[in-house]
Amino acid sequence: MGYLDRYGSLHPSSLSGLVRAIETLVDARVAPARLTDVEPVSAQPRITAEEEAAILARADEVNARVARILEDYG
Repeated sequence: MGYLDRYGSLHPSSLSGLVRAIETLVDARVAPARLTDVEPVSAQPRITAEEEAAILARADEVNARVARILEDYG
């Protein structure tokens, strides 16, 4: 009582905590996977040149606004 283990971590996100969690998962029973119908993957949405130009223009406006704010408070 009253001593610290030099080789044990005091922080909950340490590797030793991770190892204990993995050991728990390895020892746990695994339920069989349920087969489901796989939906086909749709094509990624595409943006038009006009939409891209509008997005980039808005990004430029936001960047300019942030730059002005930083100049005022910097």
